[in-house]
Amino acid sequence: SKVYLSAKEQVALAKTYQRQDSLLADALKRGAAFSEIEAIENEPIISRYDSLVKISDFQVRSIAYINNKIGMMDQIKPLTDGQKKQISALFLPKCDASGCVYADILKQTLPQVVSDTAYYAGLFASEIHQKALDATDKYPRNRTLSPYILTIPQAKRLIYQYQKAVIAAGYAYHDKLDERDKLVSDIDIYYLPIIDSVLVSRGFISLNSQFSLAIQQRKFLKLSVDQIQKLTEKNAEIQKLRREYSLKNPGKECDSNGFYRQHIPGILNENQYRTMLQLWHQNEADYSCADTWAEMKRLGVANVSDSASVNRSLYSYYINKLVIEDIYANKSEVRSQKLWENDFFKPESLKTLEQAIQNEKAKSASQSGSNASFVW
Repeated sequence: SKVYLSAKEQVALAKTYQRQDSLLADALKRGAAFSEIEAIENEPIISRYDSLVKISDFQVRSIAYINNKIGMMDQIKPLTDGQKKQISALFLPKCDASGCVYADILKQTLPQVVSDTAYYAGLFASEIHQKALDATDKYPRNRTLSPYILTIPQAKRLIYQYQKAVIAAGYAYHDKLDERDKLVSDIDIYYLPIIDSVLVSRGFISLNSQFSLAIQQRKFLKLSVDQIQKLTEKNAEIQKLRREYSLKNPGKECDSNGFYRQHIPGILNENQYRTMLQLWHQNEADYSCADTWAEMKRLGVANVSDSASVNRSLYSYYINKLVIEDIYANKSEVRSQKLWENDFFKPESLKTLEQAIQNEKAKSASQSGSNASFVW
């Protein structure tokens, strides 16, 4: 069989033959034993030939390996001829017959040419699959969630896909940390809300957190990747604090307002914070409107034909009041001023109700006083 030799290798082999001829001539001149002559004649050439064959064979295997991988990549997404040549040019010089791992070399060189995670997910499918499985198993603990979330097929599949994408991103941006972090943030913003929505629907995550509400309304609030990441971290933190509180204080509910007021203003801007609080307090405002309307009907100051407009004005008043209490909770003077301004625009229907309540109390007090003065 033929073995390809470079010009350099051909010269080296010629020098080996030349050296052998010189040694043989000297041995014959000295009248050396046959065994010495045989050793000179065979060993150096065989040794040199075996070494060249080994090197050549390794080169063939290296070329076959990288061509196979390039072919796989081309099927995933077509590569340009320039990219193919560049991958080979970076890969082959790092291959050493003395010992190397092709996969490790490929991981080091490939990110210099392509960064599409689809290539890495295909090339290192088995390795990424195992790492994604391990990361999926650790997901509940890392997010302080119940391990039973992995018994939900849809949740486990989404978490696995999320971890697989994150791991592939690490392969794609091996030495480019900033690009990798940006891609991971994009992956977070896509997958985490979807995963959370599944967990919310199964009762593993509750929207009784201002952080989770903001995450759910991320598009409406126009949140950035960084904001969502910070909200996700704080949501996990508050859930953990609540569980710890519940264990220490059975039957009691942890007051999270102080935690919200401490952390959310540093994550959301004022408009986002105000909007989120309006969403957070809407049920409470609705209940206040319903209670007020019922009281108006009881005291006979409700006009059924005006119920819609009355409810709108009441809702606006109550929601503003609740939002002010939260936003300015740590600024007592500003809060008092804002509440006074809100009361200045108090709906006429509420003023009428308050007057009716005062009249009722006065009448009750008068009747109570009259009865108290009566003596049998």
